Amino acid sequence: MNVKNLRIFIISCVIITFIFIYFWGEIKGQKVICAELEVGIIRDTVSGNVKVLAGKTYNLKSRVQGIVAHVAMQPLGKNVFVDKNQSVVQFNITDLNRSLNQALMAKSHFSQRIEKGSSLALHLKIEQEDLESLTALLKADKISLVELDRKRNLVERLRTQLEHENISNDEALINHSINIENLRSQIDKMTIISPIKGQLIMSNAYPGDLIFPGHHLATIISSDRIIEASLNEEDFSGLSEGQPAGITLFALGNTIFEANVSRFSTTVNPSTGRRIVYLEIADKTIPLPPGASGRVEIIKSERKDRKLLPRKALIGNSVFVVKNGKVEIREVTVGAKNLEMVEILQGVDAGELVVIETPHLLRNGQSIRPILVEN
Repeated sequence: MNVKNLRIFIISCVIITFIFIYFWGEIKGQKVICAELEVGIIRDTVSGNVKVLAGKTYNLKSRVQGIVAHVAMQPLGKNVFVDKNQSVVQFNITDLNRSLNQALMAKSHFSQRIEKGSSLALHLKIEQEDLESLTALLKADKISLVELDRKRNLVERLRTQLEHENISNDEALINHSINIENLRSQIDKMTIISPIKGQLIMSNAYPGDLIFPGHHLATIISSDRIIEASLNEEDFSGLSEGQPAGITLFALGNTIFEANVSRFSTTVNPSTGRRIVYLEIADKTIPLPPGASGRVEIIKSERKDRKLLPRKALIGNSVFVVKNGKVEIREVTVGAKNLEMVEILQGVDAGELVVIETPHLLRNGQSIRPILVEN
């Protein structure tokens, strides 16, 4: 036998072997994991992605220009717990304090000068006394009416000047007070305080930095947490406030945290078709890390005496039912469902054998060897 014939012989043997294996598999049947449709209890749940958010977040910004004198936490430093109204960033206020002291001193000296009295008021008093004397002399025909009128005009002019002086003094006092208030306001703005009792998680300033208005200085979050779950819009049917839920976070392993539905968003994201539901952790003392993500399963109801199958048995809205060593595809109506199980309303009867492992690898009418397991 030459080489060419030998190659043809080997290829023929391989083809015959594959054909034999194929038809033998068709005759004997592929091993398939199956289970009987059982009756039991199922929790109707809906699942979605979750994210942990701080109850309140404050981004503190500078309202003035200044040089940083002190910070509660430097950039990339360890988080710091702060009380309400505690100083987070302090600017240098040496020059402002000096200006404030000068303004206070100027107002004090001005007030003292007012208390000492006005020379104009003294002049007016003397001229008023002279006017009274001249009035008596006019009655005795000792002076002319012209002299008396001249004195009256002088007194009136001094009285007007005194009124103007009083108005100017009041205006000056108000300006001193406004200047002092402005300086104190600027000093207050040079101290950035925490609006809440919480945690300083980010700082963006070092001592000595020159900061301009609008500069983002720090971020503070509250201690309470909000759990935000994103669900498909169709999954909202049957949801209501107060329903129990179980939350797992990727950062915290397989720990399940008990929670309840607290409220729903009023809008649906038009680009994703998803809607937000907010949850509250039952144990509020658990230090959940903000920004952590995970999964949630919300329990809508619990149903008893229901026909159940593992969820992985479904191919769309169909399952493979085993009849006489072969599988037949059958459309079913699904009721309650969760991550593991589904309720079968129609299509399969209790006790029938259903394929529950890799049904997508089978075809209708295929011979199989069922391996029966319990759900």
